[in-house]
Amino acid sequence: MARIQGYTLAELLAALAVAGSLALAATPGLASLNADLRRTAALTELLSALEAARRLAASGGSPVTVCVTGPLARCARAGGGFSVFPSGPASPARLQRSLAPTQTLSLNRDNLVFAVGGRSATPATITLCDRLAPGAGRAIIVSRSARARVSEQDPAGDAVACPASGH
Repeated sequence: MARIQGYTLAELLAALAVAGSLALAATPGLASLNADLRRTAALTELLSALEAARRLAASGGSPVTVCVTGPLARCARAGGGFSVFPSGPASPARLQRSLAPTQTLSLNRDNLVFAVGGRSATPATITLCDRLAPGAGRAIIVSRSARARVSEQDPAGDAVACPASGH
């Protein structure tokens, strides 16, 4: 009589247990990777918006304002999105974006204005925090010459501080 080849139930269960353990061990790494990708996407989008605002101010003949948007898409010191619009009475937003629900932005002033000619009126720091990665905040520092850069440190050289709640 020929013997049937295959795996026993015990062998299959052992293999399944090993595969499950490996998947469980990889989960924190995947969550961290997802948070990194989400942060990078938000930083790239905000840097692009800042560069567009600088170029619009340089070529448009009027100042351009960038602000963090809070509830009801109004300018605020902290919120979940940002707006870029020409300065002036009742100017409509040219660009308005919301971040992922776990992310917040904060600005160290009411708004950031790029003056005619493409120079920012005052230096500013925009902080990006994600409540799913509280130790991984980043600062976008806009210099007097209207250039933006990303840093893991604030302008004073300290690590970017994000509140535990992400707000």
